[in-house]
Amino acid sequence: MRARTVADELFSGPGFVEFGLAAVVKFGGSLLADVNTAKQVAATFGSLPDDQRILVFPGGGPTDNVIEMLARKAGLTGATINPACMRALDQTGILLAALHPALSAVETFAEARAALRAGQIPVLLPGRLILALDVFTRDDIITSDSLGAYFAFLVGAERYVVLTDVDGVFESVQSQRLIRQISTAKLTSMGATSVDRCLGPLLDAVGMAAWVLNGARPERLAELLGGGEPLGTRIVPER
Repeated sequence: MRARTVADELFSGPGFVEFGLAAVVKFGGSLLADVNTAKQVAATFGSLPDDQRILVFPGGGPTDNVIEMLARKAGLTGATINPACMRALDQTGILLAALHPALSAVETFAEARAALRAGQIPVLLPGRLILALDVFTRDDIITSDSLGAYFAFLVGAERYVVLTDVDGVFESVQSQRLIRQISTAKLTSMGATSVDRCLGPLLDAVGMAAWVLNGARPERLAELLGGGEPLGTRIVPER
């Protein structure tokens, strides 16, 4: 039985309506670079049983890389780069949602609820919400890894899953030894790994567990949501 999170306590009170999500899944933008992989992930999302309701949160991917390259050449500051990169998340989401009929691109939580009621998988285009909330630093230390976790907290998801282009978190940049389970404190002490260095403190603060899985093996996500223990890294909060 999983530990209760801050979101559980919040949504159990009066005045809040639960989304009933099994997970928020961050689709790493790097996965979009391989169209076949992206299609396989989209198909996996679309084939999940009805009781494994998810919200997909897109990463920046190739569009983000182009923005950063042009910004460096033009000498632009973070005040310009950051809003452009937030909108890059939307571009990834639009393209991903077009890869399977069960996926639906949405811009608001109301639209996400409507998609779920219609039996579809909402793919959040989060740029407008991120910029409107204005709770994140404009520095590049925070990425869609932690942005997705924040939104997982907001909607009271049971867990957060990062789909990336590696099997999980490794002991070091040079090491090929996968860490199967890691505490948020240990993850934080390692700095940026296959996830950004903001993720550990955030997960610890809200008491949410997370998984880092290889998106090129989307069956591992299906295994996890089905109650299994797939190859990957489980991040356990100290709280």
